[in-house]
Amino acid sequence: MFLKEKTPTKDFLIQTIISEVISYIMKEKNLSLIDAFEYFYKAKISEKLENIDTGLYLEGASYFYQLVKEELEKKNE
Repeated sequence: MFLKEKTPTKDFLIQTIISEVISYIMKEKNLSLIDAFEYFYKAKISEKLENIDTGLYLEGASYFYQLVKEELEKKNE
């Protein structure tokens, strides 16, 4: 069971994942920083990362990036 309150440690983990995922997007999609953020926030899963109850902040950035890519690729099919 996850603690339902946001702590500085949890916030740090979330921000670290976002930062790393944005970096992956910039490299793989050859996007600018702004465009990478737009790409990231098009995925509904990005909202779930900041919801402590999902526990997604405990996953690695590469795993979370795969979730973002899969969601957006399905939207584009």
